[in-house]
Amino acid sequence: MNNEKNYFIYRLRLSPKYQNGKNWTNSTQETIQEHVNFLNELGNQGKLIFAGRTDLDLGNENQFGIALILAHSQKEAEEMMAKDPGVEAGIHLSEVSPFRLAISHFKNII
Repeated sequence: MNNEKNYFIYRLRLSPKYQNGKNWTNSTQETIQEHVNFLNELGNQGKLIFAGRTDLDLGNENQFGIALILAHSQKEAEEMMAKDPGVEAGIHLSEVSPFRLAISHFKNII
């Protein structure tokens, strides 16, 4: 396996059912907390650079989340994200794409 790690961008969108807040249950909220814990653990393992989402309402068609991750290959990145509890539960639809970091100013994060 290639020892060099590469950046991948992980894009999440809510599946249509969960774009309506009326469909969110306690179980859905618990799964989202597991999703947050999962991403945080990737960070603890050195695999996650950052994650977040747009600050838009659930039903807004422009609402999405992203995570910048490190992996050796596209396959590894896809396998990593397939284990996300939100994806496994069908709450999130996901895409993983290679990402080329061109400019960074992480020192500006507040």
